[in-house]
Amino acid sequence: MSVSFDFRDRHYTALREDGAYVYTREFSDSLGQVRDVLSNDGFYREIDGRKVELTEERKKRTQTQ
Repeated sequence: MSVSFDFRDRHYTALREDGAYVYTREFSDSLGQVRDVLSNDGFYREIDGRKVELTEERKKRTQTQ
């Protein structure tokens, strides 16, 4: 199953198949083009195509926004 939509200047995508999932959120801000990815493997953020490290506290805050 695949769903994508735009909401409040952000693009969201949800992909699910056989228990595997990948949720993405994409937007632009002062840092550049940001892409957040949440999957069975965990959470990470890319800025302008480069993966960046986030603190555990920041990961938790980002996932609830």
